[in-house]
Amino acid sequence: MTKTMFTQGLHSVPGVFQFMVASYTFISWMSFESLDKKLKMIYMLVEYLETSGNIRLIRQQCARYSQNKGLLVYTFRLLIDPVLLTEVNAELGNSLLNSPNDVIFLVKEVVFQIVTLLELLPSDVTFPQISVIIRLNQLPSLCQSNTIQSSTDLSRLSSIHGFVQFTGIVIGMTAPSKYTQSTKYRCPDEECEGHHGNQFIRVHVTGASETQTIRSDFSCTFCWRRLEEEKSCRYLSDDITRGVELGEKYNVIGLIRKDIMGENIMLAIEANNIMKVTSETIPKFSTEIPKNITDLYEDCKSSPWSFVLNLAYSFADQICPPGTYIRLKMCILLSLVTLLDKQDNGYPLHLLAVGQDTLLIHRLLMYGKQFAVKTCNHTSTNHMSGKVTCDKYESSPYFIEAGSFHLAKNGVCYIGDIERYKKSTKEQIQSGLGQRKFSIDISSRYTGGLPQQLEETLSCHVWGYTQPFKQRQSNDPFKGLNINDSSNTLLECFSVVHFTDYGSSNTNEQVYLQCAHHQLTLAMGHNLKSNISDENFHKFLRYVKSICPKMTEECEGLLHGYYLASRKTRSSESNSKVPVSALKTLYSLSMSHARLSLRSEITVEDGLMAIWIYEESLTERLGHSLLSLQPCPHVQHDNKHQYLGKENDHMMRQFHVNLIRFCNNQQLREE
Repeated sequence: MTKTMFTQGLHSVPGVFQFMVASYTFISWMSFESLDKKLKMIYMLVEYLETSGNIRLIRQQCARYSQNKGLLVYTFRLLIDPVLLTEVNAELGNSLLNSPNDVIFLVKEVVFQIVTLLELLPSDVTFPQISVIIRLNQLPSLCQSNTIQSSTDLSRLSSIHGFVQFTGIVIGMTAPSKYTQSTKYRCPDEECEGHHGNQFIRVHVTGASETQTIRSDFSCTFCWRRLEEEKSCRYLSDDITRGVELGEKYNVIGLIRKDIMGENIMLAIEANNIMKVTSETIPKFSTEIPKNITDLYEDCKSSPWSFVLNLAYSFADQICPPGTYIRLKMCILLSLVTLLDKQDNGYPLHLLAVGQDTLLIHRLLMYGKQFAVKTCNHTSTNHMSGKVTCDKYESSPYFIEAGSFHLAKNGVCYIGDIERYKKSTKEQIQSGLGQRKFSIDISSRYTGGLPQQLEETLSCHVWGYTQPFKQRQSNDPFKGLNINDSSNTLLECFSVVHFTDYGSSNTNEQVYLQCAHHQLTLAMGHNLKSNISDENFHKFLRYVKSICPKMTEECEGLLHGYYLASRKTRSSESNSKVPVSALKTLYSLSMSHARLSLRSEITVEDGLMAIWIYEESLTERLGHSLLSLQPCPHVQHDNKHQYLGKENDHMMRQFHVNLIRFCNNQQLREE
């Protein structure tokens, strides 16, 4: 099978091998004990390049080069798996890991012979014009001896010449800086052979600094005159850092470099490959749903809503009694399972809780964010969208510090009490949430010219809380609850605004007493057994995030109909109180509800719950519901069946009827 693949790729492997032997007989570049061993390694290398698909990559790159005439350097980028290479030939794999430049030179010779034999490049291309860049796709963990976990490890491993690796989140980066990938030198004597052709080409070598690549002490090998650089032939590159983003997690493979800066020695890592750590690359801990949650699912199978409601009922029961703050808990769960990956097309679910007991709300939100993939607590010492400063190493015009929006990417940015922020910070939050993007301003002080602005997409959920500005003195359902007038515009930017004190004052007082008794019981050392443990919630939420439900036409039509009708009925002469982003919020709510319900399709029932939650938020803020909906922020134990069982199903069915009538009436008015 291997020989067949060789035949398809190179027409005749023995021919390639024999052709290389003629060239390698006169070349000695490594300290191998014998020519036979070297030739064996060459044969194994050719075999690996073929079986790994790199020969195909070489052909493809040559095909692109054929469209560009007169290139100085032909660069070939190859992806190498050191583990597989070591299985093919242990000595070759070890040499790559510990003496990479030697192996890169060998690969360069092999590539040159391949493109020459197969006539993939012009016949006048010389060996110095070939450049090979090897990227490693993984690095074997040798008892953690090559893994960097702290600056101490960096110092400990500074004496080795092989590859090291580390994993981390990018918290800052300099302005893009380029390095010389290749340049050309020539002899100044026009009669010398070194003056003509491409005799002296300088290519960047792994681990070399810019001063080592570009030098003025090179001599002509023909007449020994000092060579001169043709600066017009200098080619700069920054290819490996182009896709690096602030706040993302990466696995980096590279070599340790020592740079002398005055009296100091700076240790740095020259990256060989930078690979983003995504949900697909994270090891799966468990693919099974915990048994007690499976049992709950089976018990609630007859109802399309009871399972998720029961999850919310039991969630965070160590913080407050089951059933209290049930709507806030449900919103937390829905936000946690809303994915923001590009392939998922998820829209963030920003959550703002408004209530008198801000300490308890804070504890609930802090408890909930522990289940997020990544979190960031914004404090007054942080910057919301990042900060530009001088580069202390003076290697770049400026340095960008990641802000809280960056560090919470694909996770939760917890901002706490929104009233504690200055006006400028509130404006940043409002802009980020309203437009789903934020920017970093780089002044002309750093650019040396016109100021610049870097714009990024907001890819995190923002959670916060605040106190209501006015207490409602009556139970009039036509009056909503308010917060500080200066924060109303900011409030409208959140996907869901939930008022935890909505309802009669007697009910709220009863909830406060239950929560106080619950906390006193815990403080006295009494352990209250949770219905579903934190570990089981972790396992369940990890599982449901792998579900990718598809939107059904029926659900999409229902969401779209409610969105249009609600915007028009809640509009004034100038604008609507229902934002344009409401439709995307409804999509995210329904998709997340389908995930929590373990469904492969987003059904009408998921859409109904999404509309219910959103209509509750509007009713709490604006007043009377157009769908005769009465918000219920808490569920008491004695009326649990009314909100979690068959009575709730009947109520949701009736809500569906009212919703259809509401949408149809709005359409008739338009006609």
